[in-house]
Amino acid sequence: MLRNGLPPFQSFETGFKIAVYVYEGGGENPLEGTPPQYEQLYKLCWDENHEKRSNIISILETLTGINIK
Repeated sequence: MLRNGLPPFQSFETGFKIAVYVYEGGGENPLEGTPPQYEQLYKLCWDENHEKRSNIISILETLTGINIK
């Protein structure tokens, strides 16, 4: 399983607090057992530089290639 089935940022009370946290460079830490390919993809998708972020084609290719147990 890639995630625990829960929405991200469960510890935040409001969407505004999430927005501020993300704006300031925050993100979620990978959970134990996260496949390395998914962790790399996750980090690319959250890159500060939008030009380094993955496009939808490469995201789908990566997700298709991940062996989920």
